[in-house]
Amino acid sequence: MSYLYHMVHNDMEGNVLYPLNQLKTIFPKLYEKYSAKYKGREEVTELVIPALNCLWNDVLHFSPVHPKLIKDVYVSAGHYFPTVRFYQIDPEMLDPKNTIIFLNEPDGAVKPSLNPNSFITYSPEVIAQHTDLPQAAIDFFNSIPKGAPQPNMHVFVPHVLYKGSLDISDVEIITI
Repeated sequence: MSYLYHMVHNDMEGNVLYPLNQLKTIFPKLYEKYSAKYKGREEVTELVIPALNCLWNDVLHFSPVHPKLIKDVYVSAGHYFPTVRFYQIDPEMLDPKNTIIFLNEPDGAVKPSLNPNSFITYSPEVIAQHTDLPQAAIDFFNSIPKGAPQPNMHVFVPHVLYKGSLDISDVEIITI
């Protein structure tokens, strides 16, 4: 069975995952902390996801690629990858009408390109076709010199974008 993965944050409050823009009013301190990852690339937060008619930060981001695959390539490219926990989520938990797959393919830039052709319809069956780490991600990890700032581990990795919050009370957590 294929799963979706989302990093477990040590300062998680409650049992519900919220998109970043919802955190602004629900947990403002967490919003401040996690929105900092967009410093210097704030334009990403203004991107509109065409199929869901919402902003980049109005969705939860999941990976259909097992984090161990990402870690193995990341480490073999000479980058540090700490022990991290991930929610392992059954794809059936997401409402397909609020979910889309973003292929996150290279377009000559490392920032996301929200070309409508970069999105495909979500279904648990389609997820199974996107569980391998794309060659573009492997090449990207290998292109960053050892000792340089750590590259984003989700560049060129497919994303499952979910417009909504998700109760993770009964979701298994794995450690990588």
